[in-house]
Amino acid sequence: MSEKSDKLVEERIREYFSDLDIIESCEEKLKYVDGNDYEFSINDITLKSEDTGIKYIHPELFDKTTTIVIGFGELNMNVQVFRNGVCVSNDDRFSEDFGAIQLVNYIKEGLTAYKCGNTVKYEDAEEALQNGYLIKDGAIDEKSVQVIKKSKRNFVEEALNIIARHSVHPESMQQIVFVGGTVIPLIDTLKEMFPYSFVPEKEHLQWVTAEGLYKIAVAKYLKR
Repeated sequence: MSEKSDKLVEERIREYFSDLDIIESCEEKLKYVDGNDYEFSINDITLKSEDTGIKYIHPELFDKTTTIVIGFGELNMNVQVFRNGVCVSNDDRFSEDFGAIQLVNYIKEGLTAYKCGNTVKYEDAEEALQNGYLIKDGAIDEKSVQVIKKSKRNFVEEALNIIARHSVHPESMQQIVFVGGTVIPLIDTLKEMFPYSFVPEKEHLQWVTAEGLYKIAVAKYLKR
């Protein structure tokens, strides 16, 4: 978004929260955290786009380049294109309903077809996604491994098709960055399809956005 658009959006959101009286209603609230009581007040709200925390953890990925950040969450796929470190256009930032739920359904459909139409339950497909295989006769079903790999690739290819409908083409970008917890079971697939892409270490994938935005919060509020 442009700076003018950002300010307009922020003003409208602040008006919305003001109508709900959220800041006043949350003042001096007592919360119970990790066995301890915490009392705090909300005096200000900072708005940042989801999945942008990586920009503040790895700024080198955004320096003098065109970088696309693709975030896969439980429900959504968030896409943002940064040009020289700035997302300047409304067309460069969008979100689609295409996350972990859809990924598990791709696995479910692939395994159901593999099992000759015998329906695989969602929960079993979810477990198979995490493991990378089905169990058959007490051992790993090697054929299911390939089915799951193909289903994951199909999911990523459909994600690219969805992104392309926005006239955004990751393969034309200088840098591709993947974030979000749903990326974890897709790491090998994404690295195979985009060997030059950047994927944070597995243990940081779910937290890199929070870590990056926490840095912004510290810089903005700690010395107040």
